[in-house]
Amino acid sequence: MRLLTLAAGVAVGYVLGTRAGREKYDKIVEGARNLADQPPVVQAKHKIQEIVGAGTDAAGRKLNAATDAVTHKLDTVAASKKSPGSTVTTP
Repeated sequence: MRLLTLAAGVAVGYVLGTRAGREKYDKIVEGARNLADQPPVVQAKHKIQEIVGAGTDAAGRKLNAATDAVTHKLDTVAASKKSPGSTVTTP
């Protein structure tokens, strides 16, 4: 993956850093598209999307659990403050 990132950076740097003209730019773009269409690159892209998707799903579940816990705690505190003569203790 780092090699792919490096190659993309080199290509972008070359395009931005030289005055090679439109023909050279078109060749670079065509090469990048051909590389992106290669089966190993496509497989890596899908694998990364699966990993990122699984990570965001897990993070979403953890965030929901945390917000549920905070909401429950706030509801408990609010309910205890409404009761006459109650005291609130913090852990």
